[in-house]
Amino acid sequence: MARIFIAAVESQRDRMDLDRSVGAQIERQLIIRNFSDATYPELIDIERRGHGFYAWGLRATPQNIENWFLMSVGDFVLMAHKGSLRHYAKVLGRYENAKAARAIWGPDAPEDEVREYLFFLSEPIALGLPCNELADYIQVEAGEFC
Repeated sequence: MARIFIAAVESQRDRMDLDRSVGAQIERQLIIRNFSDATYPELIDIERRGHGFYAWGLRATPQNIENWFLMSVGDFVLMAHKGSLRHYAKVLGRYENAKAARAIWGPDAPEDEVREYLFFLSEPIALGLPCNELADYIQVEAGEFC
């Protein structure tokens, strides 16, 4: 059974990162050159199924790592910002890759801010749904990935 994960995008930096990798397609060569050659066939399949490269990543906190390990291909991610669900996408693959994270979201992030636990997404569907409309079904806590 597919799971639903909620990514709360609260800070200004999170919002900028979201615009770079979920709000817009990531440049193909940026992805390809930051992964090993062994992952190339998987990446091409992800690109094909996702209509390009879209990704989100988690910082290395115990809760984030635990949730990342629970995530599987076929699960869903909802991106929440300022009390609304903003994007919806399907998980197409997940990788631990600090090099790729720095390439996608910028090399200037402090070590504890790197989104190295990343996952590729299908082309996101834009939403404008207030979180409280789904409060009976899912809980969204600000600043957490669950």
